[in-house]
Amino acid sequence: ILVYPLLLCFVEGVAWRMGVNQQLNTYKKSIRGGLTERWVQAQKSNCEYIEVPATLIKNKTEERITGLEIGDFLTKNEISQFYLKETLPNDLKYILHTEPSLSKTNSEGRKIQPPIKWYDQTWTQRYLEMVIQITEHLSKPAEIIEIHPGYNKNTYQNICEMVENLIEVYQAKYGFRPLVLLENRTEQFISRGKDIKELWSYLLSDFPHLEKAFGVVLDIQQLKSKTKDNFHREFDLIPLDSLKGFHIHTRHRWPTFNDRIPWRFVFGRISEIKHDFIINPEIHQQKKVQQTINFCEDLLNPK
Repeated sequence: ILVYPLLLCFVEGVAWRMGVNQQLNTYKKSIRGGLTERWVQAQKSNCEYIEVPATLIKNKTEERITGLEIGDFLTKNEISQFYLKETLPNDLKYILHTEPSLSKTNSEGRKIQPPIKWYDQTWTQRYLEMVIQITEHLSKPAEIIEIHPGYNKNTYQNICEMVENLIEVYQAKYGFRPLVLLENRTEQFISRGKDIKELWSYLLSDFPHLEKAFGVVLDIQQLKSKTKDNFHREFDLIPLDSLKGFHIHTRHRWPTFNDRIPWRFVFGRISEIKHDFIINPEIHQQKKVQQTINFCEDLLNPK
């Protein structure tokens, strides 16, 4: 599966995601654009999915337009300003990429890092409401929703309860269960192979009904940055059943065999997976997207 920008395309059960220059997210008619223009670009790359940002207020431009601050929730008013209202093709599929909690400089020059409060029921309820409101504005439900761990006050139980609620809300409203994927983040509370193993063990014990509808999208670069020389050992700790996707990049540039990341080892492990999964070449150089896809395909299908 290729994602645009944030691009996905399934090829024989493998998903590719293409990242492009973030300026392509800005369209003349709205701040975050719509799905149709992304879909046109995705089809040129044989993509089956596109990705759409579903973050909180995220930068100075959005602050200036709305009067809100970085980290504030979007209401229906902001959503109508940020996203185009379109008639979508029947075959269009998309992924909602929700708040990653990145540090940003606000209009006053202060650094703000929006928190992810899965432990806070009021915050989580507002998050769920925003996701549904964005979905309703886009006029079509997301096939996949990507979430992030947040920091140490969150727990595995908090994550599983939120995923359960999100799936229940989506199923009640749209009649199907989306796939929810959690991305490891270097500075957040799920960052190492050990953390993912513990999360998955907890889920299988206490929330086994979520096994098929939830999983991890593993960012290889972030795992390497966190674990350094222990990368092989930490990767081997991760249950393959938990892995439903991968972000492939070298600090958001295209991967090569000269990287510090042991790509042959990585793809050797990926090749052992028996279920469908996505691979996301999450790079920011559009001209290198196809090169990255070819790199992945060559490692998955060695001649």
